[in-house]
Amino acid sequence: MFKVNEENPTEIEENVPEEGPLVLPSTSEMAKAANWVHHMKSILKCNRTTLLEVEAPEGVEPEEFAKKRQLEDPSERRLKPITDDSKVKGGAPAWTIRSMGDMTLY
Repeated sequence: MFKVNEENPTEIEENVPEEGPLVLPSTSEMAKAANWVHHMKSILKCNRTTLLEVEAPEGVEPEEFAKKRQLEDPSERRLKPITDDSKVKGGAPAWTIRSMGDMTLY
């Protein structure tokens, strides 16, 4: 299980509970699309997951140049819910969830 890094929302870190074991969601909870998220980094307009390190042109501050490049091709936040994805042709959701049964043992 992961959580979004507070300092950089484009990065994730392991979610370690302060006390006790990590509580896993039930099968009925996992059957809801709102409980599923994207784990991998999103693909940018440049067809990469990260921007290349490019040297700033002369007369331009490197920090300002990097900020401008980031604004032109921004990264999406990590662990974005799949319900936030754009609808597909015909207005259908991009994702569907199928529940194939409960694995609860008695």
